[in-house]
Amino acid sequence: MAANQQFEIEVDGEVELLLPAERAILSIRVEKMDHDKAKATESVIESAKKVEALLRKISTQDNGQVSAADYWSRTSLRETSHAPYDSDKKVYLPREYTALISYSVRMQKFNGLGPAIRELVAIEHVSTHGVEWVLTAATMEAQRSKLRVLSAQNALRKAQDYASTLGYDKVVPFKLTEKHQYTHTTSRKGGGVTRIPKSDMETQTKNMAEAEDWEDVGEEVFQYTPEEVKMTQSCNAEFRAE
Repeated sequence: MAANQQFEIEVDGEVELLLPAERAILSIRVEKMDHDKAKATESVIESAKKVEALLRKISTQDNGQVSAADYWSRTSLRETSHAPYDSDKKVYLPREYTALISYSVRMQKFNGLGPAIRELVAIEHVSTHGVEWVLTAATMEAQRSKLRVLSAQNALRKAQDYASTLGYDKVVPFKLTEKHQYTHTTSRKGGGVTRIPKSDMETQTKNMAEAEDWEDVGEEVFQYTPEEVKMTQSCNAEFRAE
């Protein structure tokens, strides 16, 4: 093309990476509703003590082996109240008090996830609410640089395709703007699990496995299958075709 024939190309560079999950985040709720505020609070605190004893156990290295969990945290005790209204009788019913403590547990040994959940749901007033699959901070930081390079390369390839089709020999970049970078974590949405009588434990655990997409690996153990984590990056680039 003649030098005086200027032509500009603006494109978006887009890329995504699918990476194996490195950690599983388990959400736990210890919750009790009672018409007696003190009983609700006391029940939650007693169950929370048992939860924390279990969390300390699975977070402790045993004979040099990697612990099942590498971090856990809890919220402060939350207390709320509600007076239900009977619309038929047009009266308020006795006030209900709810006490709640929540936990977040980061599991690094996925084969310890099923057994941990099994022990947790055996504790009164305890339920689990989904598993979120994530990457470590170090992996995410390392991949961000790679994503930037790949998104810029994608933009360049697009510009070269357009330029070649329109009869230009090469493209020269003169502007690039980073747009979005996301990490899309995935989670199981099969619902929570609650405490049940020991005689029904095996049946209920198998139901939990089906509901939450566990992998059946034996009579006594159910194991979660990790999902991939998607990282995406996009940029906007402008080129002059020559």
